[in-house]
Amino acid sequence: MKKKIIILSFSFSFLLTSSQTVTTIAGNGSCGFANGNGTMASFNGPSGICMDASGSIYVMDQGNGLVRKITSSGIFSSFVNIVGMACGICSDPSGNLYVAGTQSRRIYKVTPTGSVSLFAGGGQYGCVNGTGTLALFGYPVGICSDPLGNIYVADLGCNSVRKNICRC
Repeated sequence: MKKKIIILSFSFSFLLTSSQTVTTIAGNGSCGFANGNGTMASFNGPSGICMDASGSIYVMDQGNGLVRKITSSGIFSSFVNIVGMACGICSDPSGNLYVAGTQSRRIYKVTPTGSVSLFAGGGQYGCVNGTGTLALFGYPVGICSDPLGNIYVADLGCNSVRKNICRC
């Protein structure tokens, strides 16, 4: 009886279309609080990040309860205080920021001038749809907007994605 030996050979290769370089634009690696350009700045738990239409970058500095701003020209500053641990941050087409307050179970709206107001959420744990403070969140963590200004919230506590329809 003749035996056939079949040899299979596999070759895996990964094609890199281009090399990507990662650089630090803000923060020195130390936990703390310091404004300053580049690595002169320090954070205490940066979590969410977004960019507005003018090219400014906003970082949610969770441990310090601040939204920090880096302008397109590299100027770094504290922008506004946000009560309660907040994770997600996004910018809408009008330049407003929206911050997901995870512990406060609220969504905050921040105007381009830095005025903070309550956008949605009653503050109690819940998975209830509604307008303004009648809406209840579990743990809102992620947030984004679409080109029409609708706001989407990833609600970890409710295992759902919630939407606020823009009334622009």
